[in-house]
Parts: sequence; C-alpha cells; structure tokens
Amino acid sequence: MSRLAFRPASLLALIATSMACAPVAPQVPPDATPSAESASGAPTAPEDAANASQGGGTSPPEATQPAEAHADNGSGANSGVIALAAEGSNATAADVAAAVAVELPLIVAPGSCLDGASIPDRGEDFLSELLAQYPDKFADIVASAEERRAQIRVGEVGTNPDGSGCVRYYSWREEAEYFYPASAIKTVGAVAALRTLEPFANDGWTVDTSLRIGQRTIATQEGNAVEIGAGRSATLRSFLAATLIESSNPGFNALYDIAGMEACNQQMWAAGFDQIRLFNRLQMGGTDPDAHRFVPSVDARIDGEWVTLLDARETRVDNTPPDNTGARLDIGEAYIDDNTLARVEEPLSFARKNWISLRDLQGIILNLIHPDLDGPERDLGLTDEHRQLLVDIMTGPLSDAGGTSAADRESRFKPLLPGVLRVIPDRAQLQYTNKAGRAYGFHLDSAYIRNLQNGRSFYVAVTIHVDYDGVMNDGAYRHDAVSFPFLQDVGEVLSRALLVGE
Repeated sequence: MSRLAFRPASLLALIATSMACAPVAPQVPPDATPSAESASGAPTAPEDAANASQGGGTSPPEATQPAEAHADNGSGANSGVIALAAEGSNATAADVAAAVAVELPLIVAPGSCLDGASIPDRGEDFLSELLAQYPDKFADIVASAEERRAQIRVGEVGTNPDGSGCVRYYSWREEAEYFYPASAIKTVGAVAALRTLEPFANDGWTVDTSLRIGQRTIATQEGNAVEIGAGRSATLRSFLAATLIESSNPGFNALYDIAGMEACNQQMWAAGFDQIRLFNRLQMGGTDPDAHRFVPSVDARIDGEWVTLLDARETRVDNTPPDNTGARLDIGEAYIDDNTLARVEEPLSFARKNWISLRDLQGIILNLIHPDLDGPERDLGLTDEHRQLLVDIMTGPLSDAGGTSAADRESRFKPLLPGVLRVIPDRAQLQYTNKAGRAYGFHLDSAYIRNLQNGRSFYVAVTIHVDYDGVMNDGAYRHDAVSFPFLQDVGEVLSRALLVGE
C-alpha cells in the first residue's frame, strides 16, 4: 500500500452541493485527538543449506483542525478551517462554502516527510540515476536487470520541522519479478515465535526459559525419513541468536515449530504485512508440502517442572499462493531433484515456496527500529523489550568464530557492509542491522544502516539472481563473481549519497 495524503476538498464541495438541494442537519464531527543452498551434495554456506530445499447537541461545535493534519509534501497547503452549521442553523450552502478555506490541510500518514524536512526529495528516478552514475559498477546489471531479477528499495530517514521522524522511499524495479527470499524471511519466524510465547510471560516464561519441542518422523516423497521438531532443550534466545546471526536453518525450524505455519502467516497479515506467504521449514527438501502443516508440542521448564505451553496441532490456514500473474514463478530450464539428485528437464516452480514483498521484507526491520514511522496499520505487536532483543541480535558487530575472522563473517552475513566501509572505514561508527539470505542463486539483504557520527541513516532491501547456467538447485551460482560485488557496490554508492552526502 503506497502512502497517500487525503485532500478533503472534493468531499466538502459535495456536502455544500447536497445542502443546496435539501436542508440537512450536519453531524458534529468527533473531537480531534492528538548451507548447502544447492541440491544435496553441493558445498555451500551452512545458512543456505535448506533454503534450496524448500495483516447532536444544539450548540454550535467549535471549529476544529484535526491534530494529524499537516502540510502536504511539496504542496504548501498548511491552513484552512472547516466550519459546519449546527442543527437548527439558518446557514445556507453558500455560507458553508464560504467557511471552507481554499487551501485545506492534508491528513498525512505518520512517517511522511513534509516541507522543510531534514532530507531532500531526491526524485522518483533517484536510484536509476544513481546507478547510471557508476557504469563501471552497474552497467552490466542494469542492462540485464530483468534476467537478473534485480530490485532495490530504499527508505531514507529524516526529521520533520516539528521534530517527528519521517522516511522518504525510493525504488528501482521494485516487485518487477518474483524473488525467493531465502534466509531473509527468517525474521518472520522470529517475530511469530515471540508473539506466540509472549502470552505465557504471566506464567513465568521468559526468552531464557528452557523449551522442549516435540518431534514427529515423516516420510519424504521418496520414502526417506525426516524429523520434524527440534528434539532438544534450548531457550528461545538461543534459537533467535542462531537464526538471526548465523542464519541457522535448524534454528529457524525451531521458531517455525513454536509458532506454526498459521501464526507465521496470519499474525503477520493481521499486523499489516499481508504480502507474505510462509509455506515450509528449511533444509527439508522433498517433503510433501502438507507435512509442514504439522506443529509439534512445546514444553517449558518453569519453577523446576516441565509445563506444556502448546499442544501438537495441525495448521488449517488457507495458505493459497499469491496471484503473481506474470511473475515468472517457473525459473530456469532444468533443476536437480532434492531426493534423487537427478536432473529434471523442466523449470523449477516457486509457486509454493516462501514469498514476501520487498516492502514487507524492509518493513519488518523498520518496525523493529522505528515502529512509529510506518503507520498505525502496520504493527508487529511485540513488547519494546522483545523488539529491542531482535534489533540487538541482528546488529552485531560480529566477532571471530569457528576459525573465521569477524571481517569475513560480516562480509558474508552483512553483504553490503564491505561497500559501506569504503565510505566510512571505522566499523565502530556504523550501525548495521540486517538479515540477508542466499539460495537458488538469489542473493539479498534487508538492512538498516546508520552513520553514528552524524546520525544519517537509511533502510535498504536489495535482491539479485545470479544463476547463469539455467539449472536450478545445482549450486553453480555466481555469488563471488557477481552478487557479492553488486551488493557491496550498492552499499557503497548509497552510503556516499545518504550517509555522508557526497
């Protein structure tokens, strides 16, 4: 849903015309209130492993101006009072019309930037013009943008003259094609698991309470056995950290097991994020899609005893794939079957694979950091404590681990960061809160990047597809040669334009 400013002038004209036809006592308005992302056997990063497998009184009312009314972005309309005749008044239609100012205030959604905001309106072609300024970096991608399914959405954060925060959005090819969200969609599982367990806080549950998730053995379409359910005791904090820092697929599956398909979808839809369809756990290729409707039981150790919080259940939610007419959901010319490892000579269908719009992918992180800037219709419904927990986990900075340096880990899990560091070399001066993903040749990141020295910041969601051989699920993708450099370059040029103003 795009941001719209509502101008009531036509409505008032209609009211005046209606009164001229027949005297009507107008209503008094209410008071204004202020992993192996490839097929089995293809060596890839662990976080990608299964991405591949897979919301009348009688006295005249005082003339009021709604508290939410503001000047338009660029319109200059900042005055005007609506005067309404009270019941029993002798006011004519001409009297009412005369009381309506020519310039009426606009009702602007929260988070919209007004005239005089601290950030300029860079124009609807800002991103395409920015890419054109660096042909050595982007000419090849721009020329093949449709084939590469390349898309960018940016939200620059600023301040209105009254001190309220605001965001100006820019996009390049946004939603032009379907893209697979890979591990970036794991934020949905994190939010849903927290929302599912938050009601048990009154019973003594916290994010550091030990949880025990039940198991069920199911068969794949080829008859192999697969376990659903974590089958071990751990805290929600540990599942969240494993999922959002190391992009663990088992960690995400535990979050999915806690919430279930129904909550992962319907809670997000109710929160205003209706461009989401979460169909399955990760790293479980070859399973019948309906197997992912099963949700195991969840027990918690409270006061020294195991207490059942959630019974095992079957999800019945209607999870119909979105109508992406023309979205090219059949990708590639052939694919490697998850179970048999045989090549299948037909495109791979993504019709029942996880899906999210670029706006919702970005909006989740925006609602965690700036919940007041995306409008009242979009609210993740988390406590402030739990919002901040997710932000802290996704922010880092990362440290050395498993024999890999912090810099190498961050370049992998925060793929725009190396480009940002070309502009602001001091890592300590940056906040980088994100969730990235790679699978089936799709590579993307959704991040909030802030220059801590001057306070400038922006949100960015960017995706690209780098399968060049037409064979999906074979692990032969050009991440090192194409997608990592592209994401780093996007981080660099956006930082030059938005964080330092070059």
